[in-house]
This record gives sequence, C-alpha cells and structure tokens, in this order.
Amino acid sequence: MADITINNPTRWFYGFSFDAEWWANGGTTREECIAAAAMGDQPIWIVEAKRMVPDLAAMNLFEGDDLVGQIQESEVWGEDGWEGYGDTDELEKRLNATLTQWFNETCTLDGAQLDFVHGPERIDPVKAA
Repeated sequence: MADITINNPTRWFYGFSFDAEWWANGGTTREECIAAAAMGDQPIWIVEAKRMVPDLAAMNLFEGDDLVGQIQESEVWGEDGWEGYGDTDELEKRLNATLTQWFNETCTLDGAQLDFVHGPERIDPVKAA
C-alpha cells in the first residue's frame, strides 16, 4: 500500500511584524505576496512557508483490537464470539491510509501553524514598487 501524502505546497505569507502571531496567505509567489500585502508605505514582513501537517497515523485514532472487540459484541456471533478476523495491524494501516486520503481530498490546512522555508524578510513596499 503506497503512502498517501497530504498536499502541502509552499506558499508566501505576510505579516506586519517580524514575530507576527498571524501570517496572511499572500499567494504562490513572492511578488504576488508583496502586491497583496502592500498597504501604502507601511513596511511588511514576508515568509515562504509550508503549513504544518497533522500526523494522523501518530494520533492512534484506530485501535484494531478495540474495533474487533466491538464487532465481536454483535449478537451475530452468539456466545462464542468472532473467530474469523485478520491482522489488526493491517486494519489500522488501512484505516489510517483512508483517513489520510480523506483529509487530503476534502480538508484544508487553513489556520495551521507555519513551517518557515525562507524569511521572515522585511519589505518596504515603496522601495519594492
């Protein structure tokens, strides 16, 4: 089973101080970011960054043994319980892969912390123009 990775391209963000609490998404290029952030002659700070990605597998959301135990509680099996189940480690891998695929296809990383690739860099929009 191939590892599924969450789509997380590098983007450019801007803020109004070196240690900004919040960096706004300025676009896919440095120039696009500077243009989006320009507010008169106010200096800005820009960073190239990726958003941090949750490690869904490490969250241990799926416990194979617990899931099998819940299925065993069904009245289908009578008093003897379920005996025909497979490797619970494989079950956990498949469920984690499905969760990661779902996250990649339907969720965004909006609001996630940033992992800086380049910067912060101070930009004077008047000089940059």
